[in-house]
Amino acid sequence: MIEMKQKTIFITGATGFLGSHLVYEMLKMGHRIIALSRKSKSNYASPMLRVIETLKAIDENVNISRNNLIVIEGDVTNSGDELFKEIINNQIDYIDEVWHCVATFKIKEKDIEEIKRINIEGCRNMLNLVVMINQKMKSSCRYFHVSTAYSSGRKAKPIEEKIQKENPNFRSLYEWSKNQSELLIETYQKDYNLDITILRPSIIIGAKKNKVLSRAGYYQFCEELYTLKKRFEVNMGSSFDGNIDVRFICNANICLNLVPMDYITNSMLALANKKELVTNELKIFNIINENAPNIGEVQQLLCKDLRISGFNMIEEEEFNKNPPSPLEKLFDRKLVFQAPYMREDVRFSNENFRKHLTFDEIPTPIMDENFLHTINEDFFKALQEVFNLRLKTTT
Repeated sequence: MIEMKQKTIFITGATGFLGSHLVYEMLKMGHRIIALSRKSKSNYASPMLRVIETLKAIDENVNISRNNLIVIEGDVTNSGDELFKEIINNQIDYIDEVWHCVATFKIKEKDIEEIKRINIEGCRNMLNLVVMINQKMKSSCRYFHVSTAYSSGRKAKPIEEKIQKENPNFRSLYEWSKNQSELLIETYQKDYNLDITILRPSIIIGAKKNKVLSRAGYYQFCEELYTLKKRFEVNMGSSFDGNIDVRFICNANICLNLVPMDYITNSMLALANKKELVTNELKIFNIINENAPNIGEVQQLLCKDLRISGFNMIEEEEFNKNPPSPLEKLFDRKLVFQAPYMREDVRFSNENFRKHLTFDEIPTPIMDENFLHTINEDFFKALQEVFNLRLKTTT
């Protein structure tokens, strides 16, 4: 990992998939972390306990002390003024960077107000916080915003490292909200002359050393396949031979832009450490896999790891000729978020990223069969533990 000078960093999403791994790496570097976190809704665990438990899940030997980790109770719906007061109450007089990693992945129209409140207004609150830090602490706080490589919708081919403003044709309200956040960021940068970096990862998956996994993106596809298999096992018992006989609309010949967690965190933190990027300008980086795996290969390996057959990727015309079964319709509805990325050939430009991080510094991740097998096995093992627990509590 590239070394960085000690910093005081305010970060959101410390109990999330990406945010927790960023906090873990930042702590390893010796930074002082101020994490924003809520109480647990399920067991009422304190914000500090939630963050500590998440970090311990990554590495039980992680170095945590009151000197290097401060947890502030709240969330991204708190105003910049409210968050600043909490920072002052914790006797923090200087912040070098604000990292914003929180987002909701909801995409239904009924959730539009929540999407706006978290993904757009949450971004505004973080920007206002940065402005207040700069004005009242008389510092030069930098803002790092985690967006998505898909924030430009379908308009840009390839997706460039700039904000798409003309007819993006979004695949979902999630993409729309991330684009709106980027437009908001651009306005704030100009109005307040801020040092802002937008970080755009594609589809994040774990790394071999990771123990904390997500249940979104690629992993939701894995989970739905796993659940489908369990459905057959429960309904058919010993007569189930592994053949699920389910079709799914997908283009097996395109790439699925998966990027491992360690590649993402290494890239983000390396960019943050580049002296030439410490400027009161807007910087945008697509953090993607230049050698992404083929969807057909990913599907075959998933079926192999799950020991199932009969999962067939077909063109949409096939469904028109032979209407989908109720089970196929259900499976398709479950994957309404992921489906577009498995049916459209999305390409990216990352020239700006490679201008500042060479292949020698950050090599393209190797995502071969052995790597994906390890990732899949870890996830299915975790799901099996959940399944066994549910079975135990219902019997």
